[in-house]
Amino acid sequence: SRGMAATVVPLVEGHSLSLWLYSNVSNAAQIKDALIQQAKAGSEAKPLLPPVAIVQAEMVPGAFAVCAAAHRAMRCQLADEHDPKEKRRVKANTIHAEVIYNLNPTANIGSAFKKFGLADQSKKLLFAVIDAPADMETTLDDVVQGERLPVSELEGMADTARICKVYGITPEELGTCSLTEAVVSRIATKGI
Repeated sequence: SRGMAATVVPLVEGHSLSLWLYSNVSNAAQIKDALIQQAKAGSEAKPLLPPVAIVQAEMVPGAFAVCAAAHRAMRCQLADEHDPKEKRRVKANTIHAEVIYNLNPTANIGSAFKKFGLADQSKKLLFAVIDAPADMETTLDDVVQGERLPVSELEGMADTARICKVYGITPEELGTCSLTEAVVSRIATKGI
C-alpha cells in the first residue's frame, strides 16, 4: 500500500532514522545481487538504492531495537569525527553497516550480516535509513517487490525463538523483561 509514511525517529545532533517495513518480498535475491554489484562498481555506477541498512524483520523484536543500534552507530561516528586520534569506535565501513553490526551480540561483522542482513530468501524486510533522502520512499517502492506495512507490525513478525538463541536470552530473563528490553540491553552494553 503506497502512501504509507515512514516511521521517522530523531537520533542525535539533528540526525534522524527512517524505517520502512515490507512483507511478501519476492525479489530479495535480486536486490542483494544488485547491491553487491553496486559495491564492486564503486561511485561510477548509478546506485540501485541510496545508503540503507536492510534487516531481516523476523530478527528484530521491534523498532526500538533498530533505533538503539542506529543511535549507537551515530554516537560512535560523531565521537570518531570529534576525536580522530582516538581508537576508531565505528567498526564497519559505512554508518548503515554499523547499524547491522550493532544488532549483532558479537563483534563479528560477517556474522552480523548473516544473522540480521538481507538474505536471498528474505520475505520480510525492514529498511533503516539515517538521514533519508526525500525520495527514499518512492525509490524503495520502485525497487522492492512486496507489500509495504506500518512499522508497528514489526513486533508481530519477530521470530522469538531465533532471537532468543542469537542473543542467549533465557525464559527466566523474559519473565522479568520484554524481548525488546532484553535485546536493547545487549545492544547498549555491547563491548563493555
